[in-house]
Amino acid sequence: MILDKITKAETQRILRAHYLGPFGERQPVVLALAEAPEHWALAAFCNPNNAGFTRALPGCLELARLWQSEERRTRVLEFGHLSRFVLATFDWIKSHRPHTPCVFTYSDPAQGHHGGVYQAARFKRLGASTVTDEWIDQLDQRVTARSLYRELGTKDHATAEALGFKRLRKVPKVCYVYPLTVSMAHIRKVGPGRYDGYEIEIEYERLARERRDA
Repeated sequence: MILDKITKAETQRILRAHYLGPFGERQPVVLALAEAPEHWALAAFCNPNNAGFTRALPGCLELARLWQSEERRTRVLEFGHLSRFVLATFDWIKSHRPHTPCVFTYSDPAQGHHGGVYQAARFKRLGASTVTDEWIDQLDQRVTARSLYRELGTKDHATAEALGFKRLRKVPKVCYVYPLTVSMAHIRKVGPGRYDGYEIEIEYERLARERRDA
């Protein structure tokens, strides 16, 4: 399996179809299969968004985008599973960035992503991220916890609920890590401690059903 680096501009063009969209300001290292574009898979690595990871594990990377063409997805028996491509990118990192301690990535259960590719690529589950819940106002509009605090001047949930706001418990993303030059035990010891395994369910649909049935 031959990998090529591609430019950020080319990456942005490809990732328009990705549910997270193109990159912001971060400068990624992007690896793609050196094949016809319709057969492509793409992996983009960046410095972690969570600065705590960089402080605890200098030089670590975040697998911030993982993508494959629809043709490749539907012809998996011919082209191989996406996890095989991910493992090939780690071989590239070991050769070109040999001091990289580990790679982090996230699955997003709210999007129906449960980390199957990462588990097949031998990532280790670090835990679910801490999230800040949102609220639904009287017009069925989402309101961030920060906006609600500015409006009400309190973080008390009972006060918000008494005023007609409904709490929307967000689903945390799940963080996975692939150790390269350090052990998983070391990562757990020095990591930023943000991942605590706390699992919660989406409640937005339940709230919508309650309103429809009221």
